[in-house]
Amino acid sequence: MNYKQYDARFILEGAFQLVIKKGFSSVTARGIAKELSISTQPVYIQFENMNELKVELKKYIFKYIKYTYFSEIAENKNSFFSKYYDFTINDKKLFVSINTDRELVKDFNDFLYKMFCEIPEIKKISNIQKKQLIYARYTGVVTSLIYINSEVTYQELIACV
Repeated sequence: MNYKQYDARFILEGAFQLVIKKGFSSVTARGIAKELSISTQPVYIQFENMNELKVELKKYIFKYIKYTYFSEIAENKNSFFSKYYDFTINDKKLFVSINTDRELVKDFNDFLYKMFCEIPEIKKISNIQKKQLIYARYTGVVTSLIYINSEVTYQELIACV
């Protein structure tokens, strides 16, 4: 009998595409299998259960975002938010999928906030609440603009915040 072995990366890539198309909640063994035109068996061979797959999928998504948009620590907060803005514009479907899943959006904001706190000018701020407010101000504005389908440019955005 001739069969093909599918590795974890192949399964994760299929799950990633499914998240972009239908959201994180659509990630099931059957959903992934349908996306990849395979049976569910390879999914369960590579991952002990769906919880393990979803944990690895989050890592995969965040690694993609980090290396695509945040490969270097931003030199200042405007640079960070320029990268964030680029992500929301260039990967809008992924951005919306992340922000419509309660669990994923929390993890995403934790992920982003940790990178934000690595910015030299932000590291100097000792007041944690002030850091959080600066982060929330910028990310909140960008997120709102995405959801109302605004065509505001990054320069216009920075001028307002």
